[in-house]
Amino acid sequence: MPCFRKLVIDTPDFRSSHKIPTPTAGGLVFTTISYLYFYINDTFYPFYLLPIIAISLIDDYRKVSSLARFSTQLIIASIVVHQSPLYKIILSLSPIYIAYLIYLFIVLLFLTIINYVNFMDGLDGLVSGSFIIIFLFISIFISTSFTPVVASLIGFFIFNKSPSKIFMGDIGSTFLGGLYITSLLYNANLIISLKLLIISAPLLLDPFVTLIRRFIANQPIFKPHKLHLYQRLHQAGFSHSKVASIYIISILLLALSIFTLQLHQFIIISLLVLLLFLFLEKFYATPFTIASSNLYKSNEFRKQNSYD
Repeated sequence: MPCFRKLVIDTPDFRSSHKIPTPTAGGLVFTTISYLYFYINDTFYPFYLLPIIAISLIDDYRKVSSLARFSTQLIIASIVVHQSPLYKIILSLSPIYIAYLIYLFIVLLFLTIINYVNFMDGLDGLVSGSFIIIFLFISIFISTSFTPVVASLIGFFIFNKSPSKIFMGDIGSTFLGGLYITSLLYNANLIISLKLLIISAPLLLDPFVTLIRRFIANQPIFKPHKLHLYQRLHQAGFSHSKVASIYIISILLLALSIFTLQLHQFIIISLLVLLLFLFLEKFYATPFTIASSNLYKSNEFRKQNSYD
C-alpha cells in the first residue's frame, strides 16, 4: 500500500512493539470498501458508526483529546443501542429501572468492546487476523452483507501480517470493534449474538484481566502501558506471528466448537483454551510485576505520563 507511506506514519514509542516508523491508518481501505458494499446492499445501520470512525481517522493524523473521543463514542453508542431491535425488548422489561440499567450496561459494553479492540491492536496481524475469523462467522450466521468485510480484511492482512508494512490505525480498530458489537445488537437471534460474542473472548478478556490487575496493583488504569498478555509474551521473546497465531487459532477453535459441537464439548474446548492462556501466563510471558517495573523505569514513560 504505497499510497500510505507519505501520509500517516506511526513512530515507535515506549508502548510500541515495532522498531521502525510504519505507515498507519490502513484501516481506511477495508472501512471504505465495507461501506461501499453496505450502501449498495441497503445495509444502513453501520452508518451510525461514521462519527466515531471520522474522529478516529482524525486521531490517526493529528491527536484528538481523550474527552472528545470518549464523548463521541458515548453519544454514538447510546444512539446505536436505542435504535437497535434489542431496545424494544429492553423497554418491555419491568420494573422500568431494570430496563434502564440493562440499557446502560449495553452502552458500556459497546464502549468497552470498541476500546478493547483498539488496545489489542499492538502486534502485526493480531486484530486483523482475529476479525477475519469473527466476521467470517458473522457473515455465515447473521448476514452475507459482512462477506466484503472478510474479503477486504484478508487483503489487508497480507500487508499487516509480520513483518507489517502498514498498520490499521485507530480508524481500523474502531471500525472493527464498532461494527462487531453493532452487528450483534441488530441481529434478531439473541442466542447467535451471544455465541458470536463468546468467540471473541481471547481478544476481550486480555484487556479486561489486565485492567483488573492494574487496578489491584494501584496503577493508573487510564494511562498507556504495555502490560497485556500479548505484549508480555512478545517481551518474553515470542514473535509477532507466534502471538497472533495463538489468538487467531484460539478464536477459530471457540467458533468451530460453539457452532458445531454439543454444549459439553464446547465447554471442554473453552477450558482447554483457558488453560492454554494460563499456561502461557505462568511459564512464558514476562511476569506482570517485572513488566510493570520495567515500564515505570522507562524515561519515556515518565516523560509522557508524569508518573512518579
